Amino acid sequence: MGNNLLSGRIPVSLATCQQLKRLGLAQTGLNGSIPKQIFELPNLIFLQLANNSLIGSLPEKFGDLRQLEVMDVSGNQLSGNIPTISQRFSSLLSLNIARNKITGSIPKSLENLVALESLDLSSNNLSGLIPKELENLHVLQMLNLSFNSLEGEVPKNGFFANISWDSLQGNNRLCAFDHEAAENLRITTCVTQNKSNSHLVLKVTIPISAFIVLVCALCLVWTLITQKKRKRRNNGTSSSVVKGLPPRISYHEIQLATNGFATKNLIGKGAFGSVYTAVFSAGENGIQTTVAVKDNESLTRSSSTSYSTGGDSSSISSSNNNNNNNNIGFRGEECVAAIVRVGLSCTAHSSKDRFTMREALSKLQEIKRCSTGF
Repeated sequence: MGNNLLSGRIPVSLATCQQLKRLGLAQTGLNGSIPKQIFELPNLIFLQLANNSLIGSLPEKFGDLRQLEVMDVSGNQLSGNIPTISQRFSSLLSLNIARNKITGSIPKSLENLVALESLDLSSNNLSGLIPKELENLHVLQMLNLSFNSLEGEVPKNGFFANISWDSLQGNNRLCAFDHEAAENLRITTCVTQNKSNSHLVLKVTIPISAFIVLVCALCLVWTLITQKKRKRRNNGTSSSVVKGLPPRISYHEIQLATNGFATKNLIGKGAFGSVYTAVFSAGENGIQTTVAVKDNESLTRSSSTSYSTGGDSSSISSSNNNNNNNNIGFRGEECVAAIVRVGLSCTAHSSKDRFTMREALSKLQEIKRCSTGF
């Protein structure tokens, strides 16, 4: 019945032809889907439905073929996936599904068609890898997988040992590890090993890069903190100079400012000197500035001695006398030694020799009073 001007669908009533062995309806203008009942005909060995306008997918019964030897449904508008071949069949010799819109991957179960001599899946939308299971089709003589979207390595054994480039053309993502085979098939050389190496490089470089970024961030934070501390220190230093006074003042000026260290200017006395109120006049407008001045009573007062106006509490004291320098140096050494003794006691192995926190704080306060003279 092929090569006629038929129209319409394939009638389901053909299923009643239980003795039908050959059905040829190629190039007849048929449309619609392929009835699944056709694949239930027990004696059908030849099915030719090529070059029509058939649509839909191949029926699942396609996977249950037992006696069919030739099947050609090429040149239609069939879509969907190739059904799984559920069992091993020794009858099917030729399968042609070319020039359709079949999608998905090539099923591995095609290896169950052990008697298959010709397989044409060209000009579809198949994707994925070529199954290595096709190497098990030992009597296969013709294989056409051209013009699909297949990718990956081309199998090496079985029919693929002598496959030609025209059977694979139009699959631009296929490759072969053997350089000579790649040239013969006009495909690229596989670079899977290089890809794995690149993944290894990424696994190494990403943690290193993250570590470098972390170190840079820490360095940036440290720099900002250091600059902030330096700025605070500079602000503290600049504020240590008494506002309105010159950097250095003579002893004679201090005497005038304290009314000759008068008793009414006395603020208090300590172990190493007395503190007086001093009023200085500075600038053209005679702006008065009041500060506290410490006078070391053991010093020989000299009008030639000058003093620095720096200090955390705006205090002024003389440090020009040699005997006083010796006393200060000795007192400093004593303080350092005392601090060392406190530190050693806090880290002593024996609990009996170790200071408690309260005792250590008390000792440090005593050292502070010793060093400041109050």
